[in-house]
Amino acid sequence: MSKYRLSLLIFFPLLLLSILVGNLLLVTIVIIAYLILLGITAFIIQSNFYIRVINKIDTEKKNIILSFDDGPSIQSTPLILDVLKAYNAHAIFFCIGNKIKGNEPILRRMVEEGHTVANHSFSHSTWFDFFSAKRIKKEIEETNNALFNSIGLRSKLFRPPYGVVNPTVANAIKESGAVTIGWNKRSLDTVLKNKEKVLSRISKNLQPGDIILLHDTVPGCVELLKDFLELLTAKGYTAERFDKIAQVDCYEK
Repeated sequence: MSKYRLSLLIFFPLLLLSILVGNLLLVTIVIIAYLILLGITAFIIQSNFYIRVINKIDTEKKNIILSFDDGPSIQSTPLILDVLKAYNAHAIFFCIGNKIKGNEPILRRMVEEGHTVANHSFSHSTWFDFFSAKRIKKEIEETNNALFNSIGLRSKLFRPPYGVVNPTVANAIKESGAVTIGWNKRSLDTVLKNKEKVLSRISKNLQPGDIILLHDTVPGCVELLKDFLELLTAKGYTAERFDKIAQVDCYEK
């Protein structure tokens, strides 16, 4: 049973009890508190509140997972791939479906060089988490179709835009059969302009199995990756293939 369903089993009896007591203030407090809980957990993918999410890998080996969102970018993604190859490092690329057409050679290179290509919705709309479950599922399927047309594979891995998961998004993911992938280290590289601050965020308290969220579409992403891989090497860590350490099928069979 998900934490969300469990919360409903707790909320409704509390609400009913508040109504029976006849205390309007108590009813209001119960409703507002529950709405706040739903809102906060929707924005914290690590909460696993609505659906099971892989946010960290259970391993004792000094391996971490690099993940890149929002690509592919014809300008920067090939350079990211060059750096990964130079350091014998691997990553998951969560691709936006409407960016795939015209960039098929980049995706084919990802697969050829041992990286994982995954699903990050078709539109990455600001309003994605307000879509109906039917529309969200369609976006997941459209992206997988675009991936299949370019690399001959359909991804089983899905990362929701902005990491937002609510009941509707969760239901769509379940219906699609996808495995939800989150992170436990968010770089904030789309917000922070200082490379050293970003580097500090993702390298501080580094642990085996960490999943790190980066973007291959932001200015400075190539230099940031170089510096981070240098740091990883110095600490004896490896950016490993997801399927190798997570024991999860990355593609539909």
